[in-house]
Amino acid sequence: IFIRKGLVKGVPSLCLELSTFLLVEKDGKYVIATDPVDVKEHVAYKLILELVHGYLSSLESNNKLLPEDEFEEPPSTQLWTWYLLAGLHELAGEYSEGIALLDKCIDHTPTAVDVYELKARLLKSAGDIKTAVEVIDAGRDLDRQDRYI
Repeated sequence: IFIRKGLVKGVPSLCLELSTFLLVEKDGKYVIATDPVDVKEHVAYKLILELVHGYLSSLESNNKLLPEDEFEEPPSTQLWTWYLLAGLHELAGEYSEGIALLDKCIDHTPTAVDVYELKARLLKSAGDIKTAVEVIDAGRDLDRQDRYI
């Protein structure tokens, strides 16, 4: 229910919030997993990934998060599902997969500033600093009032 609500409402920080479930023991304390190997092997990550892939499959076939849902979702739900999946790929160090999903997001909704920010972050992590700067500038040009970008 938590993930579904975040996707329908379009919560950009949903991936960050879900990452708090990815705890690993380090030096006798539990910390959020940051190593892509730890992330990919984590049971909660695998479960979240399976849920999100299921939601995406259902959205693509019948515009519902689950086939048995009564109502269809707005098109923005698919955008935020791709966005969440891209964020999950970032956690796993799978930058090219995340970038491909973000390209779909931009094709779907070219005015979604958060998408440009995440894409730039993935490009930077993948080592493509020049393109990352171009992407973040393109996102900033969409909303000059947002001083964060």
